[in-house]
Formats: sequence, structure tokens, C-alpha cells
Amino acid sequence: MLVKTGLVDRELALGMWADTATSAWEDLATVAAIARRNQGDGLWENFECFAVLSQDWLSAHPDGAYPAGVRRIILKDQWSEVDAQYAASRGAPQVIAGDGD
Repeated sequence: MLVKTGLVDRELALGMWADTATSAWEDLATVAAIARRNQGDGLWENFECFAVLSQDWLSAHPDGAYPAGVRRIILKDQWSEVDAQYAASRGAPQVIAGDGD
């Protein structure tokens, strides 16, 4: 409700909680469907609204919301080679990550 009414900044809230809200709604969806049989669609509507906004925000920011033009820190994945060797020893498919992943 705080986001819906504008009391809390939408971009700030979505940047902080979109992943959590989307995941939590997915976890709750089955329970919500059962509970809404008797209580109607108004049950948890503010949470549903935020989950929808969160889904849309995540779709619009598939790679996150890191500011354009701000340099990234290059990470050294010290375990990449060991993990690849372990995966190969188990016959598992190897995941090849890009730079900085």
C-alpha cells in the first residue's frame, strides 16, 4: 500500500525488494488461491500489486539496475578451474561464465 499510494518511492522499493516480493508471491500463490475462495480477490491485494510491479520491474531490468557509466569491479573467480575439474570428474555439464560473473 505504501508504494501504491506513493508514500514510499516505487523505484526505491522495487530496486530493493523486487526479487524478494516476486519469490514470496510465487511461494504464497497456492495458499492465496485457496484463501480467496472465501475471502475474495481483495485478500492480500496490496502484496499482489507489489508483486506485479516487481515482475514488471525485473522484466525491464533483466541484468539488474547497475548505473550506466559506473565502472565494475573485476572479480577473480579463484574456484572456477577447480569447479570445472570437479564437474568434469562427475560427468556434469560445465557452466562457462562470462567475465566478471
